[in-house]
Amino acid sequence: MTITLTPAAEKLTSYVLRADGTVGAGFRLAVTADGCSGLSADIGVAPAAQPGQQGVERNGLKLLLNAESQLMLGFVTIDLTDTSAQTGLIFPEAGMLLQQHRKGCPLEEESCQ
Repeated sequence: MTITLTPAAEKLTSYVLRADGTVGAGFRLAVTADGCSGLSADIGVAPAAQPGQQGVERNGLKLLLNAESQLMLGFVTIDLTDTSAQTGLIFPEAGMLLQQHRKGCPLEEESCQ
C-alpha cells in the first residue's frame, strides 16, 4: 500500500502527534466517501491501532487506518489546505477516483473507459 502525504500534510500530522504528547501514539485517519466532492476525514490521536486498523509508517509518522481508508488512501495524495474558506486535510484526486469507481471501474485503475 502506498500512501502519499505532501510536506504540509506531514507537518500537520507531526504537529498533532507532538501536541498529544503520548510516546508511540499514532495519527488516526478515517476517510469516508462524501458525495461527489470526494472524501471527508475524521482525524485524531490513538495510543495504538484498534481492532480493524492497521498501522502504516510514512517518514517516521505512524498512521492508523481502517480497511476502507487503506483502500481509498492508497490512490490519492493527502494534502493540507489553509484558506479563509477551508482548513484541513484534503484529497485532490479523490473526486475523480470515486466517479470512476461509481462507473464500475476499480479504484486501482487510472482511467475508466
